Amino acid sequence: MRKPVPKPPSKAMPGKPAVRTPGKSAPMLTTPKGKSERSSQSPAVANKADPNAALHRPPPAPMPVLLSMNETLATLRIRSRVSLYRLMRQGRLRSVKIGSRRLICGASLQRLIAKAA
Repeated sequence: MRKPVPKPPSKAMPGKPAVRTPGKSAPMLTTPKGKSERSSQSPAVANKADPNAALHRPPPAPMPVLLSMNETLATLRIRSRVSLYRLMRQGRLRSVKIGSRRLICGASLQRLIAKAA
């Protein structure tokens, strides 16, 4: 028969009993070293502290002058090269041929995106 392993004492503040509420825990935070720690604020309180937290994003990276076909497909989030060639044929995208490569002008891509929005 096994002996029960004693539980370590809880870290309660002096004069206050340690109370654990089942199912309720503070959200996990990741420190720069990769270690996890519990937040003392609930998510609702953290959001009230800075209601514009989602609006403080870094500005998007500037569009390159020329993009490859694959970069353009990824930017537009389309899979078909045929659709890209169709946009070029319609004059909605400008391209330049350098050697054997077909490169898309970044300015025309930005115009296409702005007109679609």
